[in-house]
Amino acid sequence: MPDKVLFYEKIVPLNEQRHKHYCFVNSGDYSFAKATNAVFLSLSEFPKAAREYPIVFAGNDENLAPFALVGLENQQNLFVSQYKKWNAEYIPAYVRRYPYLLAKNDTNFTVCIDESCKSFNQEGKGERLFDEKGEQTPYLKNMLGFLNQYHVDHKRTQDFMAKLRDFGLLEPMHANIELNSGARISLKGFQVVSRDRLKALDTEKVSELMQSDALEQIYTHLVSLENFHPLMEKFAALDKAS
Repeated sequence: MPDKVLFYEKIVPLNEQRHKHYCFVNSGDYSFAKATNAVFLSLSEFPKAAREYPIVFAGNDENLAPFALVGLENQQNLFVSQYKKWNAEYIPAYVRRYPYLLAKNDTNFTVCIDESCKSFNQEGKGERLFDEKGEQTPYLKNMLGFLNQYHVDHKRTQDFMAKLRDFGLLEPMHANIELNSGARISLKGFQVVSRDRLKALDTEKVSELMQSDALEQIYTHLVSLENFHPLMEKFAALDKAS
């Protein structure tokens, strides 16, 4: 099982004996996601996510991935309110899958849960994971279908990132923000597609990007960067309040 995954504290394989009486209550509490400024996105999420979040890229060459930027400082999520609600129309799938995940073990995948999640109980409140016969409930089957689709989307996303890397389209992002207090924040560690490098691609590579729909996703990413302005406004309002 993975040692550390964002949001998850106690990852254990889902088991019909150990978790026979487990129930899940969807309380709409997103406090588990308040201490991060970026959330992983899959490629299929770009159109919806681009309406509200800047889409950026982070990681090394082997683990490069797209993220929805949700804060301007480390451990800061501007979309989780003081009432623990997520204040946006679209919530990334990475967040919605919690507290479930597929963990890779050698060549197989195991369904796991975060046992520390406060939405679980054994008092019969909410949706049961297993019925009295130890069979998966419709709720759990639906969640497993979601996890499987998430895994498929993740593979497509990796292929997309490989193209960005191989075509040399990414460049470091530089964002310097001055607060009302006069303090400055320098946002580092993220990358964006370079418009100049994109324009300089030869016809064959542009055609390859078009045929795989990658070009459409690239422009969706570039348009999403306009969301830096409302994100900065959120941050400025928080700075003013403090």
